[in-house]
Amino acid sequence: MSYTTHIASGVPDAAMSRQADYLPVVAALAGLAASGALAGGPIWTLLLPLAVSAVWFGLPHGGADHIVAAALRQRLWGPIAAYLAAIGLFLAVWWIKAPLAFWLFIAMTVFHWGTGDAHFAISRGWVPRFAAPTSALVRGALPMLGPLAFFPGRFAEVERAATSLFGGSGVVAGPIAQMVALGMLAMIILAHVGHLYHRGALRHSGRDVMELAVLLVLFAVVDPLVSVGVYFTFWHSVRHLDRLGGFYERRLNGRSLLRDVIPTTLISLVGIAGLAILVPQTPDSGFALLGVYLVAISALTFPHMLVVHLMDRAEHAFPWNG
Repeated sequence: MSYTTHIASGVPDAAMSRQADYLPVVAALAGLAASGALAGGPIWTLLLPLAVSAVWFGLPHGGADHIVAAALRQRLWGPIAAYLAAIGLFLAVWWIKAPLAFWLFIAMTVFHWGTGDAHFAISRGWVPRFAAPTSALVRGALPMLGPLAFFPGRFAEVERAATSLFGGSGVVAGPIAQMVALGMLAMIILAHVGHLYHRGALRHSGRDVMELAVLLVLFAVVDPLVSVGVYFTFWHSVRHLDRLGGFYERRLNGRSLLRDVIPTTLISLVGIAGLAILVPQTPDSGFALLGVYLVAISALTFPHMLVVHLMDRAEHAFPWNG
């Protein structure tokens, strides 16, 4: 049974669930192995992982949010209206103050990716529950601060690709921002490892340390266009889809997840095409189209993050959820 078939059924078969344990790490290692061949190549080759994310795992992983919210709130149209309003609100921030929207997107992603991956690691017993705060922080910081710390030039290019669509300019200050990101990343990693050591849990956290090492090397060595694309598609999204499979079995009687995400993914793709037409500056390059995609993803991330937070609260996923 393929992983896609597993997702289609909505049932977390044990063998398929184990793929969510190892597929992300294998994908990250593959990204590392391919980094040399991709370096210096045409820009479209670097953008392939992000392009794949539009139809496979990445964009679809949030496609069932309306079903999840309806199941948690026991009503459908209210959550859908709130979801659409949240998308519109974040898009408005881009139109009003694009640099602010970009950095809000970075902050949201640190929180969302971090808590998502920490939830997965805790559910597998790789991270003790008491270490949830530092685990969430380090697992969210690596994919976002890593590119700024190790590839500040590329980070600035990506920021400009998004903000320039609205006539804005980036605010990254080159070497200063790089040193701040390096310092923050080092402190966050040391805080998490030190917390585990202080509580006597480090010797039982080998899988956690291994994954953090893989992520650190991935984001330190591989061009962010590739590393972030690989992470979003094959790490974050795969693990969230695995979580959704369990949610569907427990709360939705094994309803087909694939059937729910296909229509919303298609609608999202149409919305992205419409956004490319509506932005003040017409996208005229691969990088500009990347900017459009990031703007769209940021607007979708805002309500998606809130829905996942509702899941966390319902499942008492973290100590702060009760």
